[in-house]
Amino acid sequence: MITQEEWMDLLSYRSMAAAGASWAEIARLAGCDWRTARKYLSGERPWPPRYRPRPPRAKLIDPYAATIDAALRASEAQLRATTIYERLVADHGFPDSYQRVKEYVARRRPEIAASRRPRPGWPGWAPRSRPDGAARRRSGAAGGSWLGSAEELRELRFRHRSSSAMRSSCLARRSLSSAT
Repeated sequence: MITQEEWMDLLSYRSMAAAGASWAEIARLAGCDWRTARKYLSGERPWPPRYRPRPPRAKLIDPYAATIDAALRASEAQLRATTIYERLVADHGFPDSYQRVKEYVARRRPEIAASRRPRPGWPGWAPRSRPDGAARRRSGAAGGSWLGSAEELRELRFRHRSSSAMRSSCLARRSLSSAT
């Protein structure tokens, strides 16, 4: 089929077709096949060509999508694509390539990981700030020290732009609080 622009260009040769020029001569001038020129200039098809959207094709990975999603959910989105591919081939006779599995896992992993994170109001969700308003130090071990209120920490961060200055002020504050 031809595009609508090509069809409109071809219509400009109607006078030649009416004058009795051969389809091959019109097609040579229009830059198309003689059958196309005949189809659109003879009246067989007086309207422009229409293209309908094609239905999406089924992919080879579609029947295995639920299996891959279940494996990702069970591993909390931590399972590697190579492992998933090897299991699909060994257990299910997967006929496609590793590349397809890798692309599918790369697309689905963030979605599954996001659905696994607890959200406000869900069981397991806890606010990041402490109920007493104290802020936790970012550096250090998991049991790091508390600096004080969240406002004091924001003030320290605003005052000291560089991370080394912030570290030194945090250490100074910590040594002052331990000295008193």
